[in-house]
Amino acid sequence: MPLFEATVPTRYTAPLLDALREQSPPWLAAELACAGLDSRTLRDPAATLTMAQFDRLLVAMTKHTGRDDLGFEFGSRITLQHHGALAGALSRCRTVDDLLRLLTRYNRVITPSFFLQFRSLGDQGEFIWRPAAPMSAPTLRTMEEVFATSFHAQVSEALGHRPRRYDAYLSMPAPRHAARYRELRPARFHFGYLPLPEVRIAMDAALLDSPLNWSDHAAAQAQDADLGGLQRGIRRNKRWSEWVGMMLREAEGTKPTLPELAALLSVSPRTLSRKLANEGHALRDLANEARHARACKLLRDPSQSIGQIAWRLGYSDPTNFTHAFRASEGVSPTQYRVARGV
Repeated sequence: MPLFEATVPTRYTAPLLDALREQSPPWLAAELACAGLDSRTLRDPAATLTMAQFDRLLVAMTKHTGRDDLGFEFGSRITLQHHGALAGALSRCRTVDDLLRLLTRYNRVITPSFFLQFRSLGDQGEFIWRPAAPMSAPTLRTMEEVFATSFHAQVSEALGHRPRRYDAYLSMPAPRHAARYRELRPARFHFGYLPLPEVRIAMDAALLDSPLNWSDHAAAQAQDADLGGLQRGIRRNKRWSEWVGMMLREAEGTKPTLPELAALLSVSPRTLSRKLANEGHALRDLANEARHARACKLLRDPSQSIGQIAWRLGYSDPTNFTHAFRASEGVSPTQYRVARGV
């Protein structure tokens, strides 16, 4: 599965921007201009933002609004109609199972910046989101919330707003606004450290087999004829090392191996190794750099013990972490802390 250019269609950002425009914030026009965006582009449903533009926009919104729940708000406003050309095909699905399979099949039409995977496990099913493009840590957390809440909004819409129970697991720590997720009951949301960044939705067969209750079947148009062409038209990303670096940066309690990362991309370890080598990188060097940078960041947090940090970095023995850190930094983790007054 190749990586594709990281973009976010403006049709998904429109609901949140429209909500902000209603408040007429004085900073919005300047921030949009700073991100290289204009009102005409943002109102074009076929336009896209680069991941850098999207990241800059999120940072600006968080800064000026003082809110850290924009991901929750963002996702809650996304409907099935925001999927553009895919919306017509989705409105012909008859069950939740059909809906999730179609979303997975054409997930690049939604945005090539993440992977979707649907797995049927007997009497249960899993719908999984993973990042397919490099992005900053704050944007990654926001996108996890966007996926979790937009899943809830869209499945509820397709079911005629009949509440259903399922479990959603997010790899991010619980946000300060975690109480807002109670609004989405009977769905249950779990926050915590998963080995790699993802959102995993676990559902039983009763939910997957639930019939969809579309309000207007006549509105469904045969728009899926060009979906394959739309997917083929998305340009590939030639920079694989950036995605690998992000996954290494976000790993919790594990050291991702070449076979594990290659499996996430559905390529062979040899192919991934060759892609990295073509960019002048080796997985071992990328992993050491990412792990050391994260170790320094965690060591500046006094609430984290050396043992906790070692575990979070994937070391089974804190002594091994101490040796590796000394080899890179020239001092032990404890000496590093003392020098910085931690």
